[in-house]
Amino acid sequence: MAPPQEIVNAATELSKILTKLGVAHAIIGGAAVNMLGSARVTKDVDVLAEAEALRHREQLLGNSNRFSMSNVQLLYTSESGVVIPIGILEQGSFVGMPELANIPILKIETKVPVVHPAMLVCMKLSRWNWISDSTRPQSVLKADSDFKDILFMLELLAQGGERIDFRGIDEDRIDRHMEYFQKLRSKSKRVDELLKIVLD
Repeated sequence: MAPPQEIVNAATELSKILTKLGVAHAIIGGAAVNMLGSARVTKDVDVLAEAEALRHREQLLGNSNRFSMSNVQLLYTSESGVVIPIGILEQGSFVGMPELANIPILKIETKVPVVHPAMLVCMKLSRWNWISDSTRPQSVLKADSDFKDILFMLELLAQGGERIDFRGIDEDRIDRHMEYFQKLRSKSKRVDELLKIVLD
């Protein structure tokens, strides 16, 4: 697991090069939650990018000696020697992954585009629902981490007077998300209180 600042540095350098190459993108997952201010620890950086973004991998390697390849895995090595896996997820290549043009993007202090917590919470919720009933130790840990991320983002939205944003999500998937939120409510009184503010 990489310290939060190492993750932020990796995401910032990745974003800087993708921007230079003209590749539309936004940070997602645990790295995005880090960049929104959470102290949670994560092991990688995931970025949602435009279709065919992966063809720019060679240019990524040529623009910074911090990036390298191991088999097919793109890696970032920090100044302190921490190796961070980088995942580039092309829009349209994963079922249910929203299109960049249709979702709210937030540019934070570092100028790095991050999927807005109003949408990021929905992306996190899908995985949480999928693994939350598992008894496998690894899945239990991931579900707990996702739950904490969701709670953090709900707190952010409530503090900012913002609401969950379903833009870019198909109608049938919105219905499923509402079911997931209902399931989430049963896990925590605080989550229920927050959803009354940002969803109901």
